[in-house]
Amino acid sequence: MGNVPVCNVCASTRRDQPYDVYISYHHGDESQHHKQSQLTVPAKESPSKLLKNRLREYDHMLTCFLDVDDLDDVTKVDDHVDRCNCMIVFCSGTYFNSKNCMGELRRAVERGKPLVALLDVNASAESPAQLVEAIKLHADGATLAKALFSQKAIGWDRTKRPLELSDATLGLVISRLPMRKHGV
Repeated sequence: MGNVPVCNVCASTRRDQPYDVYISYHHGDESQHHKQSQLTVPAKESPSKLLKNRLREYDHMLTCFLDVDDLDDVTKVDDHVDRCNCMIVFCSGTYFNSKNCMGELRRAVERGKPLVALLDVNASAESPAQLVEAIKLHADGATLAKALFSQKAIGWDRTKRPLELSDATLGLVISRLPMRKHGV
């Protein structure tokens, strides 16, 4: 493939191998998306699955951790976070109020993982500023907010064409992933 940039780790089916991307989201937000879109949508088309599938379309070698696909023991979440190269966070008020979601984010920040903040601009009742305030309610919230929002959150507007991740939005997400060149 020459000097084509790709994400850090080659694909693997072994569960003990690193992941390029850990997709972190609140399950309730997925359900809320289905209600708001007024569609009966199979789980394979949920926002998190859609993101994973679009990333894999971009680079079939990309390894993405998604709990509904890859988590076989809930006590091992920290291990999966530790093995990822970066984390994409679907930001929402429910995410920042979830003990489990905040545990994933906190672990990623403690381990110095690059973070990509993704915000569904029409599904979220909260503005980005309100989300920053929600995260700051935690004892370590200022540190978490600084890490998560060190770059502007990427807005994802799915109201015009539900269940689609635009190429422009996908390009922004990909541009924030840690990259290397094949053969280097």
